[in-house]
Amino acid sequence: MQLETVFNLQVMATREYLEDQDAEEPDDYIISLITQITRRDEVIAPFIAPTKRNYIFGGICAVASHASIKALAEMKHINLFGVQQISRNTIALEQALSAIPSIDSESVQTRFDHVRTYYELLNMPVEALLAFITEHDRLFNPIEYYNLLKVQVPGREVPEDAKARMADILPI
Repeated sequence: MQLETVFNLQVMATREYLEDQDAEEPDDYIISLITQITRRDEVIAPFIAPTKRNYIFGGICAVASHASIKALAEMKHINLFGVQQISRNTIALEQALSAIPSIDSESVQTRFDHVRTYYELLNMPVEALLAFITEHDRLFNPIEYYNLLKVQVPGREVPEDAKARMADILPI
């Protein structure tokens, strides 16, 4: 299940998140993943104890959140609607995983809130982002913070010295 999660989420890194309209549904790759997770849970539920189902499906949350954050490193462009689409995708995946009785829904929510927070940082002007990093330097690792500057967001100017200023803030 974890490999299928990685396989489905790798689409995220190559997808263009520059649509000019707000989509109301999760992306197809998320719907496909949710369908697979739900079907597998229904099939194995009568045969496998809840603790073992938690082991099988609980790891999906960690893999999905990690892959979602790592995907930004491969993205070139994203706009406000793209950030909203990613948020919608994570909410759909969070709801699907939380619906599995053997999974700790609080843990699922915490991990996906972390992903949504990460992508929402793209909506901040660089000065506000640097101020956020100053206060929350350990919320994400330095590479993840640098990736926030690397991706192009329409309307957001990244000054030449932004990476150097970020290096002054972040622990090495």
